[in-house]
Amino acid sequence: MKQCKSCGQIISQKITMCPACGSSIVDGIKYIDDYKILAIIHEGHSSLVCKAKKDSAKKGHGEKPVSIRLFTETSGVDTRIASRLVAELEELNKLPPEHFVQHYAIKKSSKGLWYRVSEWVDANDWGSIFMSDLLNDPRRVVTLFHNIASVLDLLHKKDHFMPYLILEDILIPKGKTKELCVKINYKLSRFLNARATHHGPMLQKLLECHPDIINQRAIDFKSGIWSLGKIFIELLTADHNLKDFSSRVDEIESLDSELAVLIKIMLSDDPDLRPQTMGKVVSALSHILDRLPYSDGPPSSNKKKPKLLKELRWFKKVVVMLILIIAGIVTIGTVSWLYVNFDKNKKDVILSNFVESYAGSIAFLMVEYWLTNTEQIVYKNRVEGTAFLVDTQGYLLTNRHVACPWLDDTSLFQVYGQYAILKKTIEFDYRMYLWFEGEKAFNRLPALSNNAQLSDSYYLSSAYSTGGQGNLKIVGVPRSSAKTGEMIKSPFKNDFAVLKIDTLPSRLKPLPIETTIASDDIKRLSPVMILGFPLGKRTQDDHINTSITRGYVRRISKEIIQVDSSIYKGNSGGPAINAKGHVIGIASGVVTDQTSGYFKINTPLSDFGLILPISRPAKFIESIKTGQPHWDGILDFSLESKLEQIASLAVEHEFKQAADLCETMLKKRNDPVLLFAAGVLNFCTRNFDKSRQFFKKLSLIEQQNTTSRLMLYII
Repeated sequence: MKQCKSCGQIISQKITMCPACGSSIVDGIKYIDDYKILAIIHEGHSSLVCKAKKDSAKKGHGEKPVSIRLFTETSGVDTRIASRLVAELEELNKLPPEHFVQHYAIKKSSKGLWYRVSEWVDANDWGSIFMSDLLNDPRRVVTLFHNIASVLDLLHKKDHFMPYLILEDILIPKGKTKELCVKINYKLSRFLNARATHHGPMLQKLLECHPDIINQRAIDFKSGIWSLGKIFIELLTADHNLKDFSSRVDEIESLDSELAVLIKIMLSDDPDLRPQTMGKVVSALSHILDRLPYSDGPPSSNKKKPKLLKELRWFKKVVVMLILIIAGIVTIGTVSWLYVNFDKNKKDVILSNFVESYAGSIAFLMVEYWLTNTEQIVYKNRVEGTAFLVDTQGYLLTNRHVACPWLDDTSLFQVYGQYAILKKTIEFDYRMYLWFEGEKAFNRLPALSNNAQLSDSYYLSSAYSTGGQGNLKIVGVPRSSAKTGEMIKSPFKNDFAVLKIDTLPSRLKPLPIETTIASDDIKRLSPVMILGFPLGKRTQDDHINTSITRGYVRRISKEIIQVDSSIYKGNSGGPAINAKGHVIGIASGVVTDQTSGYFKINTPLSDFGLILPISRPAKFIESIKTGQPHWDGILDFSLESKLEQIASLAVEHEFKQAADLCETMLKKRNDPVLLFAAGVLNFCTRNFDKSRQFFKKLSLIEQQNTTSRLMLYII
């Protein structure tokens, strides 16, 4: 409801001009969150009922309309009451949907008001029903009574009842008007606040005349029977202002005597005189229906019965027809089963052929990295994983924790920290090797399997590699978010890296990437395949052989896809492929659980796999191909000494020399710190074009760097 600011008149939401003073009124409510209001159905003191639909611009076409009851501020609905309503939904959903209105959810709007989302029933309004000839036929009236009582009997059998039943709770869907089928709008608790004093007219009328409520008796199932009797009288008389219901029964002309007695008993002031159960009401109405004539007259009693010969012929025809129907059902079932199995086998063959044609583009990746102090190695580690070809120019995708494992290696940074305290120089270096499917990659010598020398365990001459004149390099790694909340909420968001090989073998075909479907549009239980190298070289022969595991999507979100495929250490970085043969994500990890007992041990759940959606990595590769600069993820522990050299020149106001030294250092690597220093130094020399160029590079590499964007704005 709205209020006129000029005269204070209370006005409906859909009225735009005050009828009292003629003032213009602002438009009423149009949306409730992302629900667009199609029509206002009812406006009361504590709630507003409307027909609504998900906004097509936000959700897409095809959404069914729903009924929304918006509780106003005067309703008193708070978190406690809303929690009670939410708890009631579970019980309400147990009721059969064909007879009871379904209630879907209790939500809080962006404006702080609570509302209930329910099924929209396109029902006839009672005013139209009374004006039509629908209830002029005694048999149809009793049929309606019987249908209402039958639904309420189902409710009673589930230990629920409606002592506060009013005509508004009974709906006749438009599609079932001829059959007079009904749906009951039942809520577990009638009142939001049991002590409320402001009610709608129908409910207020019931509270003022119900003998059990007036006399403060214990309300039970028989109280609901009295309320139903009151509705029967209202339907028979079309008078909703009655006060003496029992006496009004005798005034109704041509009312069936047995029905009149039933209604009087239902409306008895003494609960013990009423029918003891709703089932007895249904039984009595069924008995009345059995003897009431149809509107087009009873069947003729003079109709001759078929002779024995005709009966036998009729029976024969029925038997033959049944045999033909059964044979048809069996034939259709057999053909359908054969078609489904053939189609399934056909899909399996197509998918198998795809895997064989693209398996050669799956690569085994090995990364070794170390820290040295005066040419002595003080820390070393080795990681194995999977990468896959995604472009004819030689670009490959993998996980960041596979290509640059040092970024997440806490042990490495602990060692560096210890040497930094002692002010000892530490240098970082790494090497990376990559083999495609079918290439020899391992030297299977048992005595040397744990040897520290790579050449004793790996066949390096056939690999793509980094370092020196290497033909493999890291061309892009996204910077991790510095926001703690984002790291906890989306730990895999930036867990990808892009590699590049110089020469691409002609036999290799890039895996097609799924770009037409967003990750949150992927259907649950859709099939998925993971390609990779579980457990690394431990499960490999001397030549690379890709492992394939199948499973199904279990849960999806914008940043992660959960699958039940088996994923182990070594699978990381491998492609996740859908039924069309397109890559939908990168295998990134599994969920871990802790064992019970005194000592808690983290145990990986291999069938609880986590897939990084492909959309973000795909955009990242496209930006690399357009020439956008990116960080390569390489650590530089000499950065502090480099900055000292630059700073010593800057302190002497040798800004030009400091800028040139900084640019020389940047020729080897696009380090964000050096980019920032180069931008500032060129700004000091008033070389604004160069300064803008460095700050622009920095803003592309670190998109969350607000300082670089500020400098670009200033320049």
